[in-house]
Amino acid sequence: MQLYLHMIIREFFEQDIDEITELMKVLCKIKGQEFDKERWRIRIEKQMKQDNNSQVFVAFSVETNHVLGMAYCAVKTSDNGLRFGYISNLIVKEERRRKGIGEKIIHSIIDYFRKN
Repeated sequence: MQLYLHMIIREFFEQDIDEITELMKVLCKIKGQEFDKERWRIRIEKQMKQDNNSQVFVAFSVETNHVLGMAYCAVKTSDNGLRFGYISNLIVKEERRRKGIGEKIIHSIIDYFRKN
């Protein structure tokens, strides 16, 4: 039996905050870092209100209506004026790994970088 994963890659919505918060908690545990849930929620809510050159992308299952993975990205400018793309906090739910989800998130982020 082959599993076909029906999903979309999109910018995160307010209703995704709880699920991406849980993903960040897992990522911090993997990295051996303490996770400050309140600080994270404040940061992500601030992110939603700002119209800047950064974004959180999520892989969203249209079958289960749940977030499967996420990554943060930003378009930054170096000290010498060169613009570059920055990606961090890429994580996919453990049970959904090895299915190309992270790769699809990265491709969407690259498209975002090209447009910005």
